[in-house]
Amino acid sequence: MKSTRVYRFTVAGLCLLATAGVGWLDYASGYEISTFPLYAVPIAILTWSAGAGAGALLALASGATWWLADRSAGDVYSHPWVGYVNAGAREVFFLFVVLAFAYGRRTVNLLRAQVRNLSGPVTICQRCGRIADLEGHWSDLASYLQTHTAARPVAKVCPDCAREAYAEGDGQSAKG
Repeated sequence: MKSTRVYRFTVAGLCLLATAGVGWLDYASGYEISTFPLYAVPIAILTWSAGAGAGALLALASGATWWLADRSAGDVYSHPWVGYVNAGAREVFFLFVVLAFAYGRRTVNLLRAQVRNLSGPVTICQRCGRIADLEGHWSDLASYLQTHTAARPVAKVCPDCAREAYAEGDGQSAKG
């Protein structure tokens, strides 16, 4: 637990430094060259490694960094409100990056959980064929698959069971 926290703080610190570096590059290149997409890289990395909350905070910090770099570079707009509109547009872009990477992280984690449920030893009763999940609850195969995977079982009779259950020519049950 502590190593995860240290890792997240380390990544956050590196992403803040990267954002400052992009801000300096933004300032050095002047207001005529747009470098704002580069801010998305540290935002994406932090969102993936530390979550959407940390990514959103860095998105806000990136917007403020862009604003300072733009103003310090001497950008003059035709109307004062244009700077605010540009800052808002960049902030929306940064937040979309957070949403996209948070969604991607959540999807990957769900897929990993599904793979984890379907890998390793599976406890199956030799008598009735029911399956025990990780918590020790027993269920039939169809219920287990519906609960733990995206698979949807479809009832069908295999050829061997069909031959066993039905007589070859008269269609009557072999058990009946």
